[in-house]
Amino acid sequence: MHDTAKKTIAVLASLVVVSLVYYGSYLPLRKGQIFIEGTRNLENAKSLQEFEGAVSPALDAPGPIGQPELVRNVAGMVLNALRSSGDKPGIASALLDFIDGYYQPILAHDRGMSFEQDLFLMGTIYETAAVKTRQVSYLTTAEKYLRHGYELGPRRPQFLYGLLDIYRIENDVARATAIAEQIVAQWPTDTTTKGVGDQLRARAASSTPAR
Repeated sequence: MHDTAKKTIAVLASLVVVSLVYYGSYLPLRKGQIFIEGTRNLENAKSLQEFEGAVSPALDAPGPIGQPELVRNVAGMVLNALRSSGDKPGIASALLDFIDGYYQPILAHDRGMSFEQDLFLMGTIYETAAVKTRQVSYLTTAEKYLRHGYELGPRRPQFLYGLLDIYRIENDVARATAIAEQIVAQWPTDTTTKGVGDQLRARAASSTPAR
């Protein structure tokens, strides 16, 4: 091999190593540092704008590695904020729009090691927002995410209990009963859900016209 070819290969190898270090180590580290700096400001945040201003710089910082984990962390903060937002549908809708914009590119891949966790988190966020705002469309979206997670992991409790909540809110007795029965079949000691199932079956029986 000629010296020129060896030098070219060495230069290319060096560029690859530098790129791996930059994209795989430096950028994720920098995103993490920006996020930590931002969360320190959350202690004094008194408005939605201040919350977004504290976490957006890290979310918007370049770097493909580490973005899903960061979005997941912020989504957890959004869920907590939704639960403590009181009767303020405007804030709930704004929080939902904020995190949804960052989560959609991740969910569009429809795969990943934590994809089922992402589905559950977004389903729970949409369900919480639906309760706060009484927006039926939010509940429909929550059901879509939780149903998708259920299809991927039909025995996972978070999706079963999440769907049970949604079907009860929607007053869908048939599907709520089916989910309650599956939960009790998997966890016979869950007397609370067994009681829910009994109530649902009684309601279905009472609404059936007598022949």
